[in-house]
Amino acid sequence: AAGLQISNRLTTQIKGLSVAVKNANDGISIAQTAEGAMATSGNIMQRMRELALQSANGSNSDDDRASMQQEFTALSGELTRIANTTTFGGRNLLDGTFSGSSFQVGANSNESISFGMKDVSATSMKGNYNE
Repeated sequence: AAGLQISNRLTTQIKGLSVAVKNANDGISIAQTAEGAMATSGNIMQRMRELALQSANGSNSDDDRASMQQEFTALSGELTRIANTTTFGGRNLLDGTFSGSSFQVGANSNESISFGMKDVSATSMKGNYNE
């Protein structure tokens, strides 16, 4: 009877750990999905910075500046599109609604990791630029 009890307890622990590994892998996948989208967003913001600096050059015509503004506006829209469409499991990751998500990563109830992500749309990033 004692052997059966030990066996059942170990089986329960093994099953719990198997689920915990799956949960941890889901958390990793979420982070990787968000990281890929944020890397793309970072490249877009770098291009936006280049356009802003280029536009400040006094040798540009009004048409040049209008073209740069048009590209800048399109890139801003792309940032918001990325924030609104980056999802995992049907949940938006980068629009500010993914907050306080908890992942059970151990066999016991107190073994969890929680994290959330902020809104990274173009409108949420408006502010002052300091170098």
